[in-house]
Order: sequence, then C-alpha cells, then structure tokens
Amino acid sequence: GKHVGLEKPMALNAEECRVLIGLADEAGRALSVAENFRFIPAYVEIKRALDAGELGQIRLVRAFLYGSAIENYARPDSGWRREPGGVGALIDAAPHLFYLLRWLFGDVAQLQAGTRHWVRDNRVPELEVEDGAVVTGRLAGGAHFTAECAMGVEVPWGERIEVYGDTGSLIADQLAEHPLVAYPNASAQAVPVAAVAHEAPEWGTASITAAAR
Repeated sequence: GKHVGLEKPMALNAEECRVLIGLADEAGRALSVAENFRFIPAYVEIKRALDAGELGQIRLVRAFLYGSAIENYARPDSGWRREPGGVGALIDAAPHLFYLLRWLFGDVAQLQAGTRHWVRDNRVPELEVEDGAVVTGRLAGGAHFTAECAMGVEVPWGERIEVYGDTGSLIADQLAEHPLVAYPNASAQAVPVAAVAHEAPEWGTASITAAAR
C-alpha cells in the first residue's frame, strides 16, 4: 500500500517492469524510477532554451559522464558490481545520458554502441563488466549524437553535454567555473549563462535532493 521509488535498473527485464507497473496501477500507488538529471540547473536551462527555439535546428549533441569506480571494482566484497550480469557502465552511468537525450530531444532513430574494458585489462582482472561505453547515432529530429561514459578516469565525477544548433550552442560542464556557457555563433566567445550558478562539487547531491523532494 506504499508509494515506491526505485533505483536503476528498474528490474531484470522488460516483463518484470510491466509487472511492477501493473501492480502499481492495481494498488493506485505511484511507482517511479529515480532520475536526478531533470533537476540539474544547467540541463533545466538547456531544456528551456530548446523549448523556446533559441538554438534553432539542432545539428549535433555530445554527452559525457566520467569518473573513477576503480576502487569499488577492486573491493573484494564488490560482488554484483563486477560479476557477469552486474552493473557495468551501460547500466550504472549511461541510463542518465539516455534519459537526458530523450527528455531534451525526443526519440532516437538509429544507434550503434561499443564497450571498453580498460580496468579489467590493466587494473582489476576479476572485473567482468565494462567500465566504459560509447553510444552514437542519429536522433529522430535529425541531429547526430554521441553518449559516452567512462568509469576508469582519475578526475572527480563529472558530466558534460554539448548542444550545437543553427542559431546558437550551449555547453554544460559540471566541473567548470561556469557550468553553462552559450555561443551565439561561430565567431563569438563563450558567454556564461547567469541563471546557472557554480555548484561543484555539490551539484550531484543537490540534484538528487531535488529529485527526492
């Protein structure tokens, strides 16, 4: 009889997801999957600009999520984090990027993907899951996109999204002094977007709190 908030992955397969949705409908209760990206100020501003048509026709989108999970992979009790069928980069990190692309730009028309195993090959031979992935393709609106995640790089956890349109571009980088900058045209210098304040290193925590609220 309780409302339920899930983390990703929602379930082990699509059929189990449908069962959960059905149970929630029968009980008349809310069922949600946690997603903090919709509450990150830079992404909210990008959504506003897109809805207002300020960037014109979108040509290219690049998204990147990165940091180091090597210590977690190397822990002897990491278990499901590194076992076959465990939580590799495509399940752990990439869903945020997929959600962001879908929310901002709609459906994906075509894609191809590849995974990486740098941590397994160089640091943690017991690791069975991928530590990086690149998914690229074309959005239904015509723009090309790349979504990349890397969980074996020695920098603070960060995210970056670049949106290139006919009448302007926006680049969000959560680790930068100005987390969102605009380029009005190809000859202009970057203009910080005043509506988005610098939050690092608290940007992730703040967005998760906002999502929970």
